Amino acid sequence: MKFSLNALNESLANARKYKNLIVGFSGGLDSSVLLHGVLALVKKGLLQSQIKAIHVNHRQNSACNDWELFCNQVCAKYGVHLDVKAIEDFNHQSRNINENLLRQARYQAFSSAIDSENGLLLAHHKDDQLETLLLRLNRGAGIKGLSAMKKSRTIGAGHIYRPLLDFGRKSLEEFAKSEGLDWIEDSSNEDTSVDRNFLRHEILPRIESRWPNYRESWSKSLALLSEAYLTTESLAQDDIGALLEEQSQALDISELIRLPSGRQRAVIKHWLLELKDIEIGWNQLFQIVDEFLPAAVASPTNFALGDYQVSSFRGLLYLVSTASPPLDDCPWNINEKQELALVNNGLLRATETLGEGISSGLVGNLEVKFRTGGENFKIAGGRSKSLKQVLQEAHVEPWMRARTPLLFRNDELVCVVGIGVSDSVRVESGRKGYSISWRKPQP
Repeated sequence: MKFSLNALNESLANARKYKNLIVGFSGGLDSSVLLHGVLALVKKGLLQSQIKAIHVNHRQNSACNDWELFCNQVCAKYGVHLDVKAIEDFNHQSRNINENLLRQARYQAFSSAIDSENGLLLAHHKDDQLETLLLRLNRGAGIKGLSAMKKSRTIGAGHIYRPLLDFGRKSLEEFAKSEGLDWIEDSSNEDTSVDRNFLRHEILPRIESRWPNYRESWSKSLALLSEAYLTTESLAQDDIGALLEEQSQALDISELIRLPSGRQRAVIKHWLLELKDIEIGWNQLFQIVDEFLPAAVASPTNFALGDYQVSSFRGLLYLVSTASPPLDDCPWNINEKQELALVNNGLLRATETLGEGISSGLVGNLEVKFRTGGENFKIAGGRSKSLKQVLQEAHVEPWMRARTPLLFRNDELVCVVGIGVSDSVRVESGRKGYSISWRKPQP
């Protein structure tokens, strides 16, 4: 598609609702065309938003300051406010700096600059899209990674729009020259030791010489990949809805393994993303489905995922944090307050009852404590058992046993919350009592 102001105006259909549109402005060809184009649309009365710009100084070399100066000069000429964000000086770090690391820092800067009243316009174009496809193919990306860059997506409290994705670099350059625009040519873009530059200068020109229309055909494939991903995602959401135990956010293992292995992987992948934004790798995903789940059917087991673990227990699959947050003992006078917020451990609530729970006359001097080992508990009408055995018989998840609140009165364990109370505090039939419940923290 040939770039023009009318074509740009059409591609901004979903972005024009914003009071302010902020252009990501590097000073290069693409963002120079975008900034000039939206300002021209404003001048023609076709766009009502106020235009601003943001420049990210990567501070990778001395030229970065020259680019910042150039962007300031261009914006001053246009009368556009420019917000300059300088990101972390990676040159002082003892780690490899790559495109992905710089991209992450750049998007953090963008996220800090926009909110619900500001839309962000970025100048990615069709050639960027196809270069990214090849880079991701080489990394063995899945269907999500191979899908096209979205024309819009959320970032922080705001939204990103990419109105140039339907236009090739050549078309943008023709427009820039016809408008007499100046822009910066980054000399580092000629360094073919960088993967993207190698593709741009060595590989794609040879592909174009053989298949001149490759951009159009590849773009169709990208669109089909995007549709396939959306279909897969929709099916995974439906599967999760059918498998999910709402309160615990756990999955039914027996039903999960009835699905074809591809759908199992999709469910696990989307479930982890939704719960804790965990991106799981290809090898781990296959290991969970091919090895972990079959073992999980037979007995409780765990699969480590960084700061979390996937844990099976009594037919359900949980995502559990491996962190052990500190738990604080504290007094609780239920006569004074019937709710007690626990440090790192949810909320206790006392509900008035008749003939159930702890006698109302004995709730003024309780202490909330947690398992240390060696405790014994005699539930009303039963025999004394170790607390460990009580928790096991009550089928409390292993990772929640240390966090289960225990109520003591005069150093006696009188209530294991969620399991029962002892004879010494149990309310008599027909008398006022309190039932204790625990709103658990998320695993």
